Amino acid sequence: MKKLAPILLSSVLILAGCEDSPPEGPALEPTAVAAPAFENHDPSVAYVGREACRDCHLAIYNSYARTGMGRSFRPLNAETTVGEFEGSPEFSENGMTYRVFERDGKYFMQEFVKRSSNAQLAMEEHELIWVVGSNNHNRAYLIERDGKLFQAPACWYPQGDRWALCPGYELANEHFTRETTQSCMFCHNGVMRAVEGRRNIFERPYPHGIGCERCHGPGEKHVERWNSGEGFGKRDDPTIVNPALLPGPERQEVCFQCHLGDANQTERIIRHDRPMTSFRPGQRISDIFVPFRFAVQTEFDFGLSSQADRMMLSACYTESGGRLECLTCHDPHVPVVEQPEGYVARACQTCHDVQDCGEEHGMREAAGNDCVPCHMRRAEPDDQRFTEFTDHWIRRDISIDTPDHRESVEIEPIFPERYATLTTGQQAYYRARALTQMTDSSPLRKRAEMNAEASKLYAGAIERGYDTADSRYYYGKLLLTERSFEEAAEQFEAVLRHDPDHRDALFALGQYHQANGDRDRAVEMFDRILTNAPDTAMALAERGRVLFESGDAVAALEHYREALSQEPWNVTYHVNVGMSLAANGRMHEAAELARSAARLDPDRPDVWEFNANVLREIGDEQGA
Repeated sequence: MKKLAPILLSSVLILAGCEDSPPEGPALEPTAVAAPAFENHDPSVAYVGREACRDCHLAIYNSYARTGMGRSFRPLNAETTVGEFEGSPEFSENGMTYRVFERDGKYFMQEFVKRSSNAQLAMEEHELIWVVGSNNHNRAYLIERDGKLFQAPACWYPQGDRWALCPGYELANEHFTRETTQSCMFCHNGVMRAVEGRRNIFERPYPHGIGCERCHGPGEKHVERWNSGEGFGKRDDPTIVNPALLPGPERQEVCFQCHLGDANQTERIIRHDRPMTSFRPGQRISDIFVPFRFAVQTEFDFGLSSQADRMMLSACYTESGGRLECLTCHDPHVPVVEQPEGYVARACQTCHDVQDCGEEHGMREAAGNDCVPCHMRRAEPDDQRFTEFTDHWIRRDISIDTPDHRESVEIEPIFPERYATLTTGQQAYYRARALTQMTDSSPLRKRAEMNAEASKLYAGAIERGYDTADSRYYYGKLLLTERSFEEAAEQFEAVLRHDPDHRDALFALGQYHQANGDRDRAVEMFDRILTNAPDTAMALAERGRVLFESGDAVAALEHYREALSQEPWNVTYHVNVGMSLAANGRMHEAAELARSAARLDPDRPDVWEFNANVLREIGDEQGA
């Protein structure tokens, strides 16, 4: 049999850990802030859920429940379907076939390879538990595995009345293994708190949709106060935030939580001392994020969550000194389709006279005397599929039909006056983070230039005193992409001086030492992870790889099996267990692991090569 070697858990050039989530480590002291103006800014005040608001605010509760935000996340059942499962639809895209259907009151999605004989190969089936999205534009579906949430690969697109791969899956299909992270749920549901020290697991019960408290703050004290009979006037209740009474910038930034974030134009870097879920309405968004954008904005391309980004480019916004805001045109308690006719046009006419319109009278009437069709372009966002959104850049002329080709990759802080309050070391660090994360939205020819600038900024941040576990860790990650392995290892060692238990730095050093043949040091790094968190699958798997490459296939198999038990959806672990079984002469068991790997990821050539090799070993030439 062709010699098999375990697949690396992750390349030393990539590292584990999502870019949108800071590495795990001890909590840092929060930045000192002024005494809160509202009692529910206190972190100890609990969220109580929107049902607690119903009795006192019934009309608003019922109206809001019909909005897109109110319907953003719900359990999938007969009441929340919209007919998308009728007839058990099936579609094929990029070599895979998908079927969705109802069975015994539950809803399922199948993924398989359809052969020319119509036979189904590598079938994977999962129950769809949660639906994400209001059905105004699209709906995504989540599955659960061992209490963890993962996105299913196919989405429903109501504007096209069709199923298709979810946005991004047409470029890189993650099948049923895309983790649903804290940053995903931050804007797709009410506040969901991640279980400390665990990835992809959230405290239950889950909210069913974005609730009242996302805009008004935690309601525990407010409910207690009013239930006790001790009330306030509507305008002086310190237990709850009424955005209508906030100063303009703070009111705007309630919406900026989720609507300032054009995927290919803007990057919001989470402050290292404030988790994103700590934001409270009435605070400044820059208390939680340090947001950057490309200095030269695209005219044609825009993203799904770019409403605030694009609004701020509008002359209406800049020339009014920011008095144009989200609430000028939107009532968050009322569905857009239920707003009175002419609602937006009347908002425009607070500054513009009807006679200012240069169109002929008949053309205005044909458009219902509505300003939006002529001044706010409607098109498919560059990060979506089969759906149109409104571009919130209000312009005199929206006849733009040529996609942008970015030439300048210069970036700038969105709030320069607040950015200026950071130390020079902090400024360099956050700009470096933004540059490295914005390379994906930049031309390939520009990425080396951006990374080189980021590298200088990280070094400068450390020189200027911003020497933290974060600054060292992300500098090390960047050095890895530049293949400066020794220099990267020095940064990861520096991380451990700040935080001896920093999991991702330990993991990176373990891989570095393994690649350099120092197996004892590699084992030391992985064991330090496992001492604190014995169920860390990636450390178990890499510990197994060290053993396998040392010739101890039996001990390696034990570690690989434990890693697989922690993450049974991880295709690499299936392959590694299978290869260890094969190395121990247990070919029929290896063949079963090879088949399960192919079901999880039918796109990987190495998985099919492994299948073929094992099948030949057991004498199944036809199957191979």
